[in-house]
Amino acid sequence: MDEWANIPSEGALSTQDNNNDHRRIVVFEAETRNRYCTMDRMGTASGIAVYRGGFLANDFNEYERVGIHGVFVSMKLVDVNQQEAFNKMNQEVARNGLLPDHENILGIKTKFVDKEKLCVVFPFMNMGSLRSIVASKFHEGLPEHCITVALKETLTGLFIIHSNGYVHKEMNAGHIFFNEKPEIKLGFSATIYEHESASAQASSSSVLPSNSVCEWAAAPEVYNTQNHSKASDIWMIGITALELAYGGLRVSSRENFEAMVKKISKKKRLPKKEQRVYPNKLKKKMGFYQRDGPFMCCSS
Repeated sequence: MDEWANIPSEGALSTQDNNNDHRRIVVFEAETRNRYCTMDRMGTASGIAVYRGGFLANDFNEYERVGIHGVFVSMKLVDVNQQEAFNKMNQEVARNGLLPDHENILGIKTKFVDKEKLCVVFPFMNMGSLRSIVASKFHEGLPEHCITVALKETLTGLFIIHSNGYVHKEMNAGHIFFNEKPEIKLGFSATIYEHESASAQASSSSVLPSNSVCEWAAAPEVYNTQNHSKASDIWMIGITALELAYGGLRVSSRENFEAMVKKISKKKRLPKKEQRVYPNKLKKKMGFYQRDGPFMCCSS
């Protein structure tokens, strides 16, 4: 906590971090008198930076309530003078607020305005998105049992969204997040963002970008129409399964993608992939285990 010792108690402001030249932003929630401090940028959402942040409680007893995992948070900051972005963020937050709290949905902790900044705070998922995990460690895709677990938890979250009358619209591996507790949570509306490590490693001039997979791999009835439905969300679950199984969808055009889907539908089976990572190496890289819950998760 030494590095935060000189942070003042109120008001949105910036302080310089001499170690990494990152300009920290401190915001103050008047209702609770808690503060939040940006630490480093970890992604973007519609051009808005998303930060890993620190929770600075007004009451020391708050730390006991939130536990060690609650000390770090995810933060979105929007300038209230950027009217379009400000209104869009408020609408997204309102959608989140209409859903019940659920262990498989990445919900919002708090939202407030300090000075001229709208701050949206939500849980920090320290392992990143499933796409970022695949991009960094599993270039040939996740093991089948890992995919089964991930999709089971994701479908549970998606069921809650659908049951409350909403459509996700942006269902993909980049919006499924993971932490070391372990938990798998589906980002929704205001808690969706693109993890920077996944975007950087998945980019290529020869294949379609993974961070826009919901556009070029959309269900036939959605492509070029944006007529999203519960069924189109389920279609994207299938696309997510392919991305996790093969370490990404390496296609150069919508036509190539449709040809791949047609081939899979005709043969009623997935194409074979090279097994470049052996089971003993997988065990060292990614441990799936049972821990106080109905599912097993990645530990490293």
